[in-house]
Amino acid sequence: MRSFLTDGRVRYVAHASKAITYLGKPVTSLDLKSDVDEKPTELVAGSLHFMLIERAGHLGIRVRG
Repeated sequence: MRSFLTDGRVRYVAHASKAITYLGKPVTSLDLKSDVDEKPTELVAGSLHFMLIERAGHLGIRVRG
């Protein structure tokens, strides 16, 4: 999984595999909404869940299994 930060926005870009899904559908590229948004983006890969988090102006990726 790769992500890019541009102008304060984070964009997920998939590798050749379509193993990452959003709302049950494979994604290849997607702008992520952080957990400060009412509906944050949650990506899924098998049993792992990925979410963009924001704390004190810093961004990170939370991974849960």
